[in-house]
Amino acid sequence: MSKKKKVMRYKAEPVFLYLGLAILLLVAEQTDLLNGKAGNICGACALPMLFMSVGALSLLHEGKVTSEKEIIKRNARLFLGSYFWFSLINGAVAAVRAIADTSGYCRSLLLKLLFSTGTFFGHSVLWILPVLFVSLTLCQLLKKSISFKYTYIMIACLMLTVALVYHTGNISFTNVVVDSGISARGVMVRIAMLFVRSVFVAFFMLTGEVFVMTTERVKSHRERLLLPGIPLVVAGAFVIALLAGPFYWPNIYFLNIWALVTGVLMMSAGLWCICVWIGKVGVINYFGENAHYIYLTFLDLGGLQLAKLAGEEVFSLMDNSFASKAALVIVLTAAELIWIKILGIPALSFLTGDMKKKMMNSDLSCGGKK
Repeated sequence: MSKKKKVMRYKAEPVFLYLGLAILLLVAEQTDLLNGKAGNICGACALPMLFMSVGALSLLHEGKVTSEKEIIKRNARLFLGSYFWFSLINGAVAAVRAIADTSGYCRSLLLKLLFSTGTFFGHSVLWILPVLFVSLTLCQLLKKSISFKYTYIMIACLMLTVALVYHTGNISFTNVVVDSGISARGVMVRIAMLFVRSVFVAFFMLTGEVFVMTTERVKSHRERLLLPGIPLVVAGAFVIALLAGPFYWPNIYFLNIWALVTGVLMMSAGLWCICVWIGKVGVINYFGENAHYIYLTFLDLGGLQLAKLAGEEVFSLMDNSFASKAALVIVLTAAELIWIKILGIPALSFLTGDMKKKMMNSDLSCGGKK
């Protein structure tokens, strides 16, 4: 008689709270709402927290997808569809500008867009979509044949790979600069960088899954999570602040990356414990559920810069810097809500691969079918 696999249930609210916090930290960093060491800390933790949230969400939906073909098809629809449509929008806007311009300047920008920001690797924020596709598909396919206890070994191997890549090439997964020009070789280099970044992202995704499964064991005593949560946040922020200041060794990349990853993991783990303890905060959870809308519109289509300029123009007469930043937060929040409502229209669901529906339409169980 075959033994049924135990179905484990996880609450989605802490994951969306964590994801909402990550996207808000990312927006705060991009708009310079937080300057100095506070900005450095936000910049170091925002993207890793975003990747950990994606890993945690994939764990919540693990039991819904059974075959390798379904995994690839679902992830392609989620990420590559959005990548195609938003790249097409960017290219169309640049093409119109190039046709209207007679000086040739916009034509050069169009070429740069097509061969740099419009490819799998570039300075556009769209690089995250194909990277998430590769890393999430890789993690899910590996976990189909590897039990959870070996996940820790996979994380250790990925972390070692990250450190070695940093050590040999000083390559950052958030800011890789490759001057390979407009050529077939340049495209191949960028595709190779896609897989390098995917290894980095897979490390944080698996770490996010470990966070969920570890804290699940103390779900009946959530108050216990506050005890390690606050010290971890403080210690992680302290390590990141030190690396951004006098304790950065420019010639010892290996030591720097281990210290930075340790600081980021400590702070991210502490924030996760606090999110599980809190459970749900309506506004932040709402932003977490719609994080893909905010990321694609604000950071790719320039909505963030427009909101920032509007806030600076309207409230430029304010002498108090705190009041100006508070006003900017209000403008950003209003703009985010407007974009969420616009992209939430069913007729526009193809632009984002209907991500929200796929994230929310689940029994949030994993470990097999009921």
